[in-house]
Amino acid sequence: MSKFQAAITSLFILVFIIIFVTYKITAFSSNHSSTNHSTSNRYIQLQLLGVNDFHGQLNKYQMVSGNMAGGAEYLAAYLKKYKQENPNTLLVHAGDMVGGSPPISSQFQDEPTIEFLNLLHFDVGTPGNHELDEGVNEMKRLIHGGFNKKTGYFQGANTAYSSANIIDRKSGIPLLPPYVIKQMDGIDIGFIGVVTKETNMYVSPENRKEVEITDEVSAINRTVKLLKEKGIKVIIVLAHNSAKSEKAGANSTGALVEMAPKIDDEVDVIFAGHSHEYANTVAAGKLIVQAYSNGKAFSQVKLEIDPHSKMIVKKQAKIIATSHHHIKPDEETVALLNKYRKRLGSNFNQVIGEMPEEIRRNQDANGESPLAKMIAESEREAMGVDIAFVHQGEMRKSLKKGRSL
Repeated sequence: MSKFQAAITSLFILVFIIIFVTYKITAFSSNHSSTNHSTSNRYIQLQLLGVNDFHGQLNKYQMVSGNMAGGAEYLAAYLKKYKQENPNTLLVHAGDMVGGSPPISSQFQDEPTIEFLNLLHFDVGTPGNHELDEGVNEMKRLIHGGFNKKTGYFQGANTAYSSANIIDRKSGIPLLPPYVIKQMDGIDIGFIGVVTKETNMYVSPENRKEVEITDEVSAINRTVKLLKEKGIKVIIVLAHNSAKSEKAGANSTGALVEMAPKIDDEVDVIFAGHSHEYANTVAAGKLIVQAYSNGKAFSQVKLEIDPHSKMIVKKQAKIIATSHHHIKPDEETVALLNKYRKRLGSNFNQVIGEMPEEIRRNQDANGESPLAKMIAESEREAMGVDIAFVHQGEMRKSLKKGRSL
């Protein structure tokens, strides 16, 4: 072979080696990139949308950060919008959805509020203390359906209710299922409901004589054990207990924050309620959220679940205000409200007096609530007694200056 032929052969071999090495590097890079991509997308994306302490506020609105918010038609529009964005979505609530309600709900035994929850297809809920305001049987009627002499027969709620610590005194077992299991994209998700033990103080003995409200932590941990025996690793608690934090999650306080270290670590997320505060924090590894009250906000919890281990690998939350500026009211809900407005009539639109100045519910500089003082004085005089007491919770709003309906 001549020197020229040898040089040509060497050149071809070199070109072949370069092409081969380049191909291998490209293939490796492509596979490596694909592996990273599949790793980040192989998790199941689960969304939980939560509401707490709605209190039947179907037609009531409040200012949040300078914007009007709340009202069933706007809450519904937001929940439908966010649910549409992720098919793996469950709607949940943490109690006090009824009780302390305005006439559009209270005058119909809070059935309109349950109809609203049915319209939105809430998946899981738990009773708060206010669900017991009219007794155990009325709470069960709103959940399971039944007859009321004032409103007739009601079909009940489509929502699955859970409560692990409302115990039937006769049977010694929970009055409602201690847990509810929902399946989403092949993953079993366990929900446990509890209500604050302080319900024993809030609700009259007559209205809770059939039940006993037991310790929340003990009830949660006992039920977690049952779920773990079923192999369930994604566990959510719906707790009608208080929690509060700053917007960034710092300086968290409340009953659930104190309970968190005592609660089984298999619990991943806790939806709070009862105190009507903002909470978006982590305590003892548990994500805790509360979205104010009265439908002026809701909790959005995003979970990433490994389909193989069936465990949560990432969790994060937002508290989203139901601002009227960013969405149109839901038409189905507007129709529901109009139906009950018509049935309510004009009885609650009559002017009964005029306030020369606002009488505030909150404490003044002397540590007194002017509204509570007025109510207590009226009760004391009407009953002919020396002392009258007013509970802060029975006063829902201040009396504004001007005409009162």
